[in-house]
Amino acid sequence: YAAMAPGAVHLEFSTIDPATAKTLMQAAAARGIAYVQATVGKTPQMALRREEPLFVGGDREAVHRLLPLLEKIGRPHDVGSVDAACAVKLLSNMIGMANLAVLAEGLRIGAAAGIGSHALLPLLQDTGARSFQMDVRGPWIATDDFSPRFSVDLAAKDLRLGCAMARSWNCDPELTERAFAAFGRAQEAGLGGEDACAVFKAGR
Repeated sequence: YAAMAPGAVHLEFSTIDPATAKTLMQAAAARGIAYVQATVGKTPQMALRREEPLFVGGDREAVHRLLPLLEKIGRPHDVGSVDAACAVKLLSNMIGMANLAVLAEGLRIGAAAGIGSHALLPLLQDTGARSFQMDVRGPWIATDDFSPRFSVDLAAKDLRLGCAMARSWNCDPELTERAFAAFGRAQEAGLGGEDACAVFKAGR
């Protein structure tokens, strides 16, 4: 913060855990700098269309001052605190990646039953199993398309941060930790740079 004058605002878009954000906020406050967390919710493609959800929290005066700017970038949601602004994105990825790990497992079990992914996915999409991950990443798995959009390494990083966040609040992220282990196996298999759906290839 040495280059920032008192009264400036640190606007942070990164996906980080609440503990890291609090450390930054405290360091900023010590120099008279406001801190606003505006965690980016989805993809670079949505950012290009200015449709990016932003989970915003922090210094109240600074948040209100920056909302018109953030509305030009995407769709800001004022969630109040820095903790909440970090947590919403981490929870999104915890839930989404755990769902993807279960989807990959289900497709592998389907293959063992003699039902290939191409045939199984349309059947599942007409049931309660349907999800965003199934709609988007299911076809990628079925066509062996593991080009990185959101990589295994990034998924594992966010799951690690999310589990640590949960434990810091005395919550037990039991199921998320199982998903984290699945992505860890994908990393160990050398799939870290591939799309998160490559967790399918690291199953057992």
